[in-house]
Amino acid sequence: MRALVLNITCLVLLLIASVSRANVTIEVLEPKEGKFLVIYEIYSDTPRSTGQTISGLSSIEEPPEVLSVMEKNSKKKLQYDVLPMRNKNGVFKGQYRIRAKYDTPIPLGEHYILEYRIILYNKENCYEDQEGRWVFQYETSHSQIFFTLPKEHAIVTSNFPALIYEEGGRTVVQAKIFSEVPRYITKGGKLIPNKEYKDTKRTLLYKTRAFAR
Repeated sequence: MRALVLNITCLVLLLIASVSRANVTIEVLEPKEGKFLVIYEIYSDTPRSTGQTISGLSSIEEPPEVLSVMEKNSKKKLQYDVLPMRNKNGVFKGQYRIRAKYDTPIPLGEHYILEYRIILYNKENCYEDQEGRWVFQYETSHSQIFFTLPKEHAIVTSNFPALIYEEGGRTVVQAKIFSEVPRYITKGGKLIPNKEYKDTKRTLLYKTRAFAR
């Protein structure tokens, strides 16, 4: 029987302007409830920027629960807005964006490192297959992904090369899917688009198996 327990398929379609690097950590909290914690660490260096937005967050059953948004250099918590995703035809159901608001704009030549800690709720597009394996998949343009398996689960397959290790009694799968190339570079004191940057999105797929009891 196909059990739909967790939607990560479109988890990280991040439309992030002027970000040089970004990491994503996904931790499954309650697979059967479709509840998981996602942590974004974003390096932002746009001069005079007043905020940073992450978009395309999928949370179907309930709106996202933002635990905190922090600037890691100063350890200061930031204000934020949680907004629905929209286009000219209206609102995308279950899709959100979160806008962090800086107390002071980014000075020229400096940067902020933002940490978003968000709980999402989904029960679609991830499932237990016919062989009894849990299938988790998501699409992302991030270069470095950390996936913390559900408790009492072991990794079976990954569609990208990955480093697998244990941390705090949990299995972590670390995937680096392409090299980090900054979207913007500084030239002549001005921030300009980097021609070498490619906003490539990939779908990562993990299969896990629960320990026999």
